[in-house]
Amino acid sequence: STVYAYGPDTTGFATPGSDIIYTIVVRNIGNGPAGQNSVFVVDQLPGNLTFFNGDIDSGGPDIHPGTSPVAFIDNGSGLTLDYASDVAFSNLPAAPADFSACNYAPASGYDPAVRYICINPKGVFAPPAPSSEFTLALRVKIN
Repeated sequence: STVYAYGPDTTGFATPGSDIIYTIVVRNIGNGPAGQNSVFVVDQLPGNLTFFNGDIDSGGPDIHPGTSPVAFIDNGSGLTLDYASDVAFSNLPAAPADFSACNYAPASGYDPAVRYICINPKGVFAPPAPSSEFTLALRVKIN
């Protein structure tokens, strides 16, 4: 993760109350491609972070295209991500077993109820030759 310095606070320190860009890197390390639309990622946010449901770049430099809360950065994966249909959330205490179980609608702004980020990108996850990965980035506040 990296510190998200914006507005009057541009110190760049990861202290309570500061925003950071939380990243998740997903790599295909298998011997071949993953099946069509078969990738399902569930990430539990650490308890000391609060999800920001708004433009990931709000108030700072516009690094990620669009205005969604989750950025998808492809690095040879062959996958695509449509925020509206491929990203969901859960506020339940246990990890969702599948994408359909991720059915929490986060409130605008900082939502401390978000516990899990669920991602179901589309396409065939390319084999690792030489690399096949993607990065998810989202903005969170340190509690």
